[in-house]
Amino acid sequence: MSLRRALSDLMKVLPNEVLEIDREVSTEYEITAFAEALSIQSPVLVFKRVKNYPQFTVISNMFSSREKIAVYLGVKKEELNKKWVSIINRDYNYTISDGDGPVREIQYIGEKVDITALPVLTHYPQDGGRYITSGIIVARSIDGTVNLSFARIQIVDKNKIALSMHSRGHLWSYYLKFREMKRDMPISIVIGAHPIYYLMAAARIDEEYRKVYGLIDDKLIAGITNDLPVPANSEIVLEGKILWDKSFDEGPFTEYTGYLSNRSTKNLAQIDAIYMRRNPIYLEINPSNSKEHILLSGIAKEPIVESTIRSFLPSAYRFSVDWPLKGVHYVAMAYIENPEMGISKQLGLMLLGLDHYLKIVFVSENKVQLSLYAMLSQMLCSWDIEIIKNVFCNKLDPSASPDGTSSKVIFTCKGSEEQPVTEVKENEINIIKCGKKLHIGHEADKSAQINLVVDSDIDPKNEDDVLWAMATRLQPANGIKISDKGIIIDTRRPGLSRPRLPEDVIKNVIQYLQKVSALS
Repeated sequence: MSLRRALSDLMKVLPNEVLEIDREVSTEYEITAFAEALSIQSPVLVFKRVKNYPQFTVISNMFSSREKIAVYLGVKKEELNKKWVSIINRDYNYTISDGDGPVREIQYIGEKVDITALPVLTHYPQDGGRYITSGIIVARSIDGTVNLSFARIQIVDKNKIALSMHSRGHLWSYYLKFREMKRDMPISIVIGAHPIYYLMAAARIDEEYRKVYGLIDDKLIAGITNDLPVPANSEIVLEGKILWDKSFDEGPFTEYTGYLSNRSTKNLAQIDAIYMRRNPIYLEINPSNSKEHILLSGIAKEPIVESTIRSFLPSAYRFSVDWPLKGVHYVAMAYIENPEMGISKQLGLMLLGLDHYLKIVFVSENKVQLSLYAMLSQMLCSWDIEIIKNVFCNKLDPSASPDGTSSKVIFTCKGSEEQPVTEVKENEINIIKCGKKLHIGHEADKSAQINLVVDSDIDPKNEDDVLWAMATRLQPANGIKISDKGIIIDTRRPGLSRPRLPEDVIKNVIQYLQKVSALS
């Protein structure tokens, strides 16, 4: 099983979810522009005519919907979570073959290595350079544990890459041990493999190969310059080592938050070998807060969190949890039916405890639509707020402190069956329920019991953008003010940098898509 097989299966099951771009494209901004222009539909994009890289095909958006990911795992969308939990619970010994595989068809070792010959994209003019976004980093700890992880990877020169391991997961902990021993850490980087390996790398566990072994028709082979196992049917593999005593000022890069980020662990790695299939596929994962960037790691993590909660929360309570895409991993919304006193807050605490990315949790004590405005409307009838300070978080959160901590908040509410009344104005929205008013706008309204205040670049009428702003800009301890007059949730945080593509690139891409009737 391979990336090629997964794409072939998708074209058979969901043929309308794959779009081949029949024109020459540049790796500088243009492929990113196609993904942005088609962000609503988010089909898999296949680029067979890549300027300056005639032997490569570039594909993106492989992980842009639950339907697509379900196809790769051979189940229906409704069965995806259950299937994923069953995979995570597998544990099988695997073997590493000394033989060759398709990925060894072309090899470059030592002085022949040239990473710049790969079609690595420059995504935005504001980025620090060319970035590999689909590299699965294979590493082995000092005690022999193998892990698959993601990291930010910038091309430095022909045989050097810079990395940021800011997620502070297994890969980072392995590196710290090697650095303590003053040893370089061997790594292999897989670019393009069956999607199940990508889901595994996003799951934040270790010994991922023990979960996958025997599940798909693929074997693991040892490296050329190291003994790290990689899938034989991969498209491209880089081998090298993270240097314990060298650094590189990597960045900025457009992160999943939707902003440029300079926060980096600034590591430097040397690449000693590259091998690949003939006419390889270069897999691209769209950066920024694209659907596939958020969904890939969300689908790998969220079913595990939910399953764990069900194991410990009293079984009498029925609940549902959603991590909205526009919440970029920082927001979860849940409802729990007819809970006893304190159970809803316990659910919120469990979510925060199991998912350190989460910063904002809403829990409704009755069944409700899991959306921002619906939750805030429920709070007009009854609310409770718990703010927890100085909690471990993801360092890429623009509102986090430099040491990687943040305050976090649980909103609990219980509404009524009364339908809210919505008033839409030019730069604000007012929602009336239970005789009280919720105001969303650029300034607070003294007559409102709940105010959600956003920056001037956010349209209050666009609920997705308001959710994104709240997720990425709110620091609960400083931004939430509670008084006898009500609540002010102030998300304003000026000065954040958002990436922008050149207007001429966007214009040319849109004209092409309109010509081929690909824009809905």
